[in-house]
Amino acid sequence: MLKERTQRWAEGNDFMQEKEIRSVGIIAKEFSLSIGTKKLIEPSNFAVGSGEKVALVGRNGAGKTTLLKTIYALYKKFPLPHEITIGGSLEISPETRIGYLPQDVQIDYNGTVNEYLDSCAQETTQALKQFEGLSHLAETNYSEIVISELGKVIEQIDILDGWNYSKRKQEIIEGLGLSESYFKRDIKDISGGEATKVALAGVLLSNPNMVLLDEPTNNLDIKSLLFLEKWISKQKLMSFIIVSHDRIFLDNTANTVLEIDEESLKIMTFGGNYSFYSQEKQKIFEARLRKYEEAVRKKKRLERETQRLKSAAQSFETISPEAFFRRKGAKLQKRAVQLREKAERVIAEMPEPEPPKIPAIEVGEVKPGKARILSFKNLSFHYPDTSKELFGGFSFSVHQGERVAIIGPNGSGKSTFLKILVGELKPENLELEVNQEMKIGYIPQNLILENPQENLLNYCRKLIPGSLEDINKFLGKVLFTDPSKLKIGYLSLGELKRVLFSVIFAQGPDLLILDEPINHLDLYTAEILDRALERYKGAVIAVSHDRYFLQRLKAEKLLIIKNGRVVEREVENPEEITDALEKI
Repeated sequence: MLKERTQRWAEGNDFMQEKEIRSVGIIAKEFSLSIGTKKLIEPSNFAVGSGEKVALVGRNGAGKTTLLKTIYALYKKFPLPHEITIGGSLEISPETRIGYLPQDVQIDYNGTVNEYLDSCAQETTQALKQFEGLSHLAETNYSEIVISELGKVIEQIDILDGWNYSKRKQEIIEGLGLSESYFKRDIKDISGGEATKVALAGVLLSNPNMVLLDEPTNNLDIKSLLFLEKWISKQKLMSFIIVSHDRIFLDNTANTVLEIDEESLKIMTFGGNYSFYSQEKQKIFEARLRKYEEAVRKKKRLERETQRLKSAAQSFETISPEAFFRRKGAKLQKRAVQLREKAERVIAEMPEPEPPKIPAIEVGEVKPGKARILSFKNLSFHYPDTSKELFGGFSFSVHQGERVAIIGPNGSGKSTFLKILVGELKPENLELEVNQEMKIGYIPQNLILENPQENLLNYCRKLIPGSLEDINKFLGKVLFTDPSKLKIGYLSLGELKRVLFSVIFAQGPDLLILDEPINHLDLYTAEILDRALERYKGAVIAVSHDRYFLQRLKAEKLLIIKNGRVVEREVENPEEITDALEKI
């Protein structure tokens, strides 16, 4: 009896699941978005359907993060912040369940990691507990009420894929590199990189059918990143909207690109992954350029014909005293005026297309030579609140022009290593020798603003020597206008990094020390950074998990920091670094 009744519920649920699959998604009609007085998105139409994996691309500050926050707020029926204004419509189907991983993860929860993860999947865990209780009750009570309630719970568990919850939880936890013992740790005791993993696991376990991911790879080590790539790729019915600076990650996951176009501010849709989109954008620009060039040629032809008619008209008017010929000259003159106006209209209707505005990073001159810049011997370090020792007596030196890549799991000590190099941390008994004739530039992973209300112009005056005019000109090259009215606290992290990269490269340091330099950059600026590093002749020490960046860095040395030790390798081929990265 119980089996037959629950079977009817299961058959009905198959129809519900099929209906849900068809209905999941977002449809935007003439949707616009502003923050304060700044227009981010002009009225646009776009849609995200079931199973679509969408890369959302655009400049730093274009509104990608604001769009994801707005979608999630509309889904949760949260009030929008007062500075955000939307127009048109953005419809989210009732069957859509959205999970959201923000760019800056902050977990506000009192309890252990395991308790937090189960709370993220509360609907599933509660349904499983109800099923257990009702099943036990149904063994002795076959009433219609009990069977009916049991059927409803079974339906809910089917929709939530709750029967596989434990298996899915184990798969996600292991894939993200969180061990069983990690479950018992208190949420308040985990690091920033670990918080990203835990929050991501919580989002995936909440059983959404649409996931919004804002820079999910920023704090993931390569093992976790590769797991996330594969996990996204195998989801056939789940939809994703992904903001990421990681070009390889987007190529391996996305099948659609939504671009916030910097010229029109409209959302444009492209089929394919990021590489396909990039090629299509270039084709579109080249087609517009050809069309403009044809318009220029047409204008010149019309201008030549105009000049010929004007000359003929003048000859009739000056050579012949006959009224007939003077009238004929006047007609030619009128025709010439008409052709000139037509030529002007041709160009007015076909403005010259502009290539994407790209920040111009100036690379300063670097002293030639092979002198040693810094060195140390027998480095060991541990933080005061832990007995875990890092680096195991490692010795190291870097010379002019050398390039060193550093990789390792989250929490292995990569950022700590860089902080020691620049003197922010000073281990006891370490003799760090720095060549005082060499300039060192450093950009940390996390940027701290002492005064977010300070305007960009004053902020840069502390960093850049020169007159106000020189600084304004410099900021114009990195796409900032009227910096005296722009508060640095209002800049995105990517915009702020763009300024700092430009400042440091212009100063021509002998050594650049970079901690996750690609994090928070838009894809355009990431490519400009790649090209700036190609022109830069100084030494580089870079921590990164971005495979594309590491391939372009062309490092001669690789440091692998893992399990409290540092292994140094010579590198002959850039692929050796990405191969080592994937084996960590």
